[in-house]
Amino acid sequence: MHRMIVADDEPKIRRGLISLHWDEIGVEIVAEASNGKEALELAIEQQPDLMLVDINMPILNGLDLIREIKSLLPECMLVIVSGYDEFSYAKEAFKLNVFDYILKPVNRNELMNTVKRAVDVLDEKRREGTIVQWAEAQVGSGRSELKRQFVSHWLLGRLHQTKMEEEYRVFSMDQYGGGYLLLLRFLEFEKKDAPAFDTGLLSFAVENIAEEIAKSVAECVLVFPLEQGEYGLLLSATDPSVVDTLGQDLKSALRQYLGRHCVVVHQQLGGDAQDLRRAYISLSDVLKQDLELTPLVLFAKSYLEEHYSNHSLSLQEVADQIKVSPAYLSRMIKKETGLTFSDLLTKARIDESLRLMKNPAMRILEISDAAGYSSQHYFSAAFKKLMGVSPNTYRTNRMGDGTWQR
Repeated sequence: MHRMIVADDEPKIRRGLISLHWDEIGVEIVAEASNGKEALELAIEQQPDLMLVDINMPILNGLDLIREIKSLLPECMLVIVSGYDEFSYAKEAFKLNVFDYILKPVNRNELMNTVKRAVDVLDEKRREGTIVQWAEAQVGSGRSELKRQFVSHWLLGRLHQTKMEEEYRVFSMDQYGGGYLLLLRFLEFEKKDAPAFDTGLLSFAVENIAEEIAKSVAECVLVFPLEQGEYGLLLSATDPSVVDTLGQDLKSALRQYLGRHCVVVHQQLGGDAQDLRRAYISLSDVLKQDLELTPLVLFAKSYLEEHYSNHSLSLQEVADQIKVSPAYLSRMIKKETGLTFSDLLTKARIDESLRLMKNPAMRILEISDAAGYSSQHYFSAAFKKLMGVSPNTYRTNRMGDGTWQR
């Protein structure tokens, strides 16, 4: 059994962490601490293999505790717990070589899986008996900075072909074959009251928020920075509807937690490094076309695509977000896209309805409501005008043989 100490200053959370079935993954809790100083004393006494540490504790904070533990017990695996408002602390913790971190509120399954990965690394290290093998196990966990750098450098053309092929195998990149590459680009236009972040902290926040969301739909996830304000996300997920939803969830989360709006595009991958590179080039072209719009129109388009399910979404609401008049925004949208605001909104809603139709359990009325229509009659009329047939006819014709076509 591997020995673990739990350190958290909130008794209720600490008790909850201790109550999990740690024995199922080969872990026993040997001590608990309510502050950093107590945790350090217990670590010296108990010599644990693992520690689960709240990053924000009294007397001796989590960062100082981590520094002390790494100095005294360099092979102890540290998993930290932090909130969205503690990214600066978490960023420093990663510099100190902690194994992983968990966001509050803690998801029990995620926590158990994370500690199990740490246990696997410890077991591998014990079997091989070398620091080299231990480091390779960490690289294989998918959170390695080296792996992020490899993918980023390859996609940006900074890696020689021979080196690329070698590292592609070393990092087991074939696990993403058949999965998806997503590109995320922040919009330059932001409201004046949007929170300010330094570049490093923003990058850290984006990567970790994206990874937390993506873990719910894909076993293998890798998030990495590209050009300034641009990030990549590799997923082993193969269901296009799942990836569509993930893109929307990601945009919403970044807007909610960071006050930033972004564009997200994605493409399915083949099975080798060249396919990955080609997908990146293709998606970059798509982003370039979007970003040829003025920031004002791009912001409006992005806002519309995030809020189309709101039955009452209007030109006035979007204009209020950008602090311009509805008439001016309407003119700019028409000038740059060739479409009216109403056209763009209808397209977003019908696109969503097409995605939802892939679920045979959803009725047309439910699809209509989820796509932003307050009336099935209005939905059917809009659908027929754009697609040429009614929703029911479209669904029957396209899905009758078990296949799906757009």
